[in-house]
Amino acid sequence: MPVDPYFHVVGGHPALRTHPKGDTHVPPLRDAIYATKDFAGITGTLTCTPTGDCGAPVIGVYQVTQENVDKLEMPGVAIWP
Repeated sequence: MPVDPYFHVVGGHPALRTHPKGDTHVPPLRDAIYATKDFAGITGTLTCTPTGDCGAPVIGVYQVTQENVDKLEMPGVAIWP
């Protein structure tokens, strides 16, 4: 089942179970997170690696000019990559 941090805050994840003692089962939640593939999250499409890295690799460097600041606009084209 795909997961997204926002989903956990709003409704919780069914893989997270609680024992009568109040202990939390972490392995089922961890396994569900690691199995996430092509999930449409709020930061983009997420696919997790076997180590649990689920970031959407969208990185860019922009050069902001005074004109951008004056108009409160983001520059349109990244200078890297």
